[in-house]
Amino acid sequence: MGCGNPCVGMTWALARTAIIVVIGTTYLFGYNMVVINNPKRVLQNFYNTSYASRNDGTPMSDKTFTGLWSFTAAIYSIGILSASFLTGRLANRFGRKRLMLMNSVVVLAGCLLMGLSKKANSFEMIIVGRLVFGLAAGFSSVATLYFMEISPRHLRGAMGGLYEFGFATSMLLSQLLGLEEVFGNEKFWTLLLCITAITTVFQLVSLPFSPESPRFLLCSQQKEKEALESLQFFRGTTDPEELREELEELRHEHQSQKTRQNLSMLEIIKDPTLRNALYVSFAVHLSLQLGGVIPVLYFSTHLFNKAGVAYGESAHASLGIGCVKILMNLFSMFVIERFGRRLPELVGCGGQAIMLVLLTITMHDSFTV
Repeated sequence: MGCGNPCVGMTWALARTAIIVVIGTTYLFGYNMVVINNPKRVLQNFYNTSYASRNDGTPMSDKTFTGLWSFTAAIYSIGILSASFLTGRLANRFGRKRLMLMNSVVVLAGCLLMGLSKKANSFEMIIVGRLVFGLAAGFSSVATLYFMEISPRHLRGAMGGLYEFGFATSMLLSQLLGLEEVFGNEKFWTLLLCITAITTVFQLVSLPFSPESPRFLLCSQQKEKEALESLQFFRGTTDPEELREELEELRHEHQSQKTRQNLSMLEIIKDPTLRNALYVSFAVHLSLQLGGVIPVLYFSTHLFNKAGVAYGESAHASLGIGCVKILMNLFSMFVIERFGRRLPELVGCGGQAIMLVLLTITMHDSFTV
């Protein structure tokens, strides 16, 4: 349950750092996930032109384009999955803040590939760029850890929700800029694909003024003085007793984790208590990954088009998905502090199941295998 007023403990330094990380790190996740959605026809023309220039003017078949387009969309998730195996180790080795700054270089490399793809007449550069962006999106998950470690205990739920809020707002921005009358056209599509370079540079010049998380400094690097200074920065107080108390809490949590026995997956499954926790965690992640929201986000314009909405109108209709997602993210940031995590999760999964059944029924006659 929450602690009353969620604004208590929210200092200017903490809010400023959160805004920097949301814009510089979490924005690239949602933006690059759906950025190819609205300008699909423009990119299809580029794929065909690039392919034909190497094959004596022979255009790409619809089947070939469908396969390449599906791969272009899917390779982003492959990059995220690949990065997820390394993010924890890199965050513990280099620190949360430094990893986010290092990840900015990965983002800029992806932007370079996207920006030069038209000049090089290479659709393959778009595919590789999507892979690089996927890797960057996977590494960006360290932002959640950073949010949790710089926040007071009663704000961790809401601050953790900032990652999802950044994802939702960046997705809406991507859909908006992807409209044909904005950047989703023959003239500006390369700018659309590499515009996250702007938010990345913003983070590169602003995040260095915020310190590393106090937990990492104390528990991973044993730098008590720097950890104390970090707490002082984020809490906006110089009261030594208050700061020492929180520092002791961090030290106690760290010692508790060190004394815990590391168990194998088989040992966890054999333990009835841990097994139940594993099942719950597994179910939550399955609901997130297999709940149908990812395909809807990837192909919302195509889905609306198949449902009978004109192509130009379907791009505008996709904006509605982004708006609803932002509103629900703002709502959930306050709900989880008031009602906990379990009830909102159950309500969300139930609503998701109902909507997927309705979506399947309404779209059944719109697609042919």
